[in-house]
Amino acid sequence: MTTAGGGYSSSPGGDRDACEVELRASMEAEPGGYRYVRVDTGESSVWVYLGETGDYVIVPFSYCSCGFFLRNVKGEVKPCSHLKGLVGTLRAGRYREVKLSPSDAVRILAEALVSGYAFTLRAMLAPRDKDVGGGDYG
Repeated sequence: MTTAGGGYSSSPGGDRDACEVELRASMEAEPGGYRYVRVDTGESSVWVYLGETGDYVIVPFSYCSCGFFLRNVKGEVKPCSHLKGLVGTLRAGRYREVKLSPSDAVRILAEALVSGYAFTLRAMLAPRDKDVGGGDYG
């Protein structure tokens, strides 16, 4: 791995507002704002947004697994805050990247899509205690 460059509401527009608030808060809370992770298998890649209340699978410019996006796409892409945030993240180079086997990547994506959390990815990126031989993944 190398380092490189929501809560939902039932009110109209509530999902978008909740997603945008979560995105702003997470960028402030996470050192460097590295909530976006590029999962690369060598042949293809996909993005995962690590949120406070859930993790989302993102295909740039076309798909996000967040509730706002899933409820509001009807023939045309209406970007959620996660898709918009990815553009800024790419420009700023503020993301993490993991290189994985295709089977590990599928497991991570399945976790995010089925349970709402990419537990395996979060464990891989968790800070390690340097005194017990852990690496610095930041």
